[in-house]
Amino acid sequence: MAEVLPTNPRLKLISTVAACALISAACSSLPAGNGTPGSRTPEALASDTTASTSASDDLNGHELYAENCMICHRKTATGGAATIQGKKIKPADLTKERLRTWSDDKWLRDVQAGDPDEGMPAFRNKLSSEQILAIINYIRTLQQAS
Repeated sequence: MAEVLPTNPRLKLISTVAACALISAACSSLPAGNGTPGSRTPEALASDTTASTSASDDLNGHELYAENCMICHRKTATGGAATIQGKKIKPADLTKERLRTWSDDKWLRDVQAGDPDEGMPAFRNKLSSEQILAIINYIRTLQQAS
């Protein structure tokens, strides 16, 4: 079946503007770097003065990490002994080589589900997948810096 194009000039203009808006929105959500989360080095993030999507995601990830993870995993993500709500726990060192090799999907599932026996709360009802991925991207910058 042939596609019917609008013949009304006003309809053509509206269609063109709508298509441009969709393309612009899609392009602005693409990650910087080589297209993989965490692919930007801390130096690249520090030197980036543009208001790009990935720079704001990294800042958001830093803030989300500070609000949700830092209490146990510390500012440097190296973990260590902690007492939370009277329970002694040993949060993981997120900069260890074993965790550096985890895929974003593995990280996402692990953070969403948590591990109550180890003191890790589940974040599936507290943070969206996008927020958790922003935290993962930030953790990857900490891993690169260590």
